[in-house]
Parts: sequence; C-alpha cells; structure tokens
Amino acid sequence: MVFALVFITVVFFLLADYFIKREDKKTEKRLKENKSPIFLSPEKALLKLGDEEKRLYHTSHTWAMKSENKDVYVGLDDFVSEIFSDTVKVEKLPFIGEFVSQGSEIWQINYAGKLVKQLAPVSGEVIEINPALKMDIPLASKDLEHSWMVKIKPKNYDNERNNLINHEQHKFIAKSIRDEVIMNAQEEHFLNDGGEIHSDFIKHMEVGEWNDFLKKYFPYH
Repeated sequence: MVFALVFITVVFFLLADYFIKREDKKTEKRLKENKSPIFLSPEKALLKLGDEEKRLYHTSHTWAMKSENKDVYVGLDDFVSEIFSDTVKVEKLPFIGEFVSQGSEIWQINYAGKLVKQLAPVSGEVIEINPALKMDIPLASKDLEHSWMVKIKPKNYDNERNNLINHEQHKFIAKSIRDEVIMNAQEEHFLNDGGEIHSDFIKHMEVGEWNDFLKKYFPYH
C-alpha cells in the first residue's frame, strides 16, 4: 500500500513537471514568434523609407508620401535633426483609427523640455504607427528623418497635395533656413567641428529666445 502511494506520488510529480515544462516551451516559442526588432534596438525598429524625392512637404516640416496601395506615409523633415542634433521624444501621437485633418497637430517633439508641435500634411484616418514610436523613449533625430512616423488612409489627397511643395522646392527652402540657423549658432559658438549645430544651442535657450525661435520657424505655435 505504501509502495503504491509512493509510486503514484512520483508519477504525479513527473507528469506535473512534464506539463509545466511543455507550457514553458510553448510560452517561449510564442515570445520568439511575436518578438519584434523593437526589443533589440529602437533604431532597428524604426521602419525607414527611401524615395525621398517622392515626398511632398508641409510648412510645419512634415512630409507625405503615397504608398503603392495609395495609403500615405507621414514623417518629419531634416530640420528637427538639424536644430536638435541629438535624441528626441515623439509625444502626443494620434491613435489608430483617429481622423486627422490637414494642418492639425499630429505629434509633438520634445527635447530637454523644448516642445515643437508638428502638423498633419494631409487629412485621413491613422491606420498604422511606426513601432519604434510606441516605446516612449528618446530616439535619434537623424534616424527619425529617414523614417515614417504614421501611415494614413487619405481623405482628399489629390486636392490637398496642392497645398504641399515638392522635394526640389523643399531642398531650396530648407537650405536657406539651415544656413540662417547655422549662422546664428556659429555666432553664439554652438557649432561643433563637423559643422553641425550642437544640441546645447537649443537646450540652453531662455524661454523668450525659444518662443522667438518657434515664431520664426514654426509660426503656427
């Protein structure tokens, strides 16, 4: 009788151990299958796009680019990486399913407490957000400019594109703005050896200086 109880107990624990390990393996397998590059490196998780010459630009330094299936990728231009030259946080992103209108706020860039609102270049329903932006951590501004931020199902793209400028026009305007900002940074000794604006240029601006900067380069603030 005692032997039978011991045998049953041993068998019970062996079976329990087997099922626990089996469930652990299933869980591990699910995690591997669902694992995104976002957990390895936020830079790798940023889904980048080429064909920059196909972008259409909004005056708030955002751009729109139509995809093959007629959805529209939306991102930010290189002005943010020029003025911050560092890592930034993207905040107040729209929700999936939210409708945004051309010219309405679509997200906010935060660097050391300096906030820049950017506007939607086109109207439509937000159908996807770049996975790296869901981490709520600072990201390299230079990586962001080569990536899309949100994907939109456009509402009135063919008409609204007339309110945007093409890549060549953007390059001309962007160079003019960049030269002006670099000249100011150089005068205040905030230009590094590589000719790039040091992040302290923005970080150390007083409230009044920053507000003047916003009014000049982001006049809708």
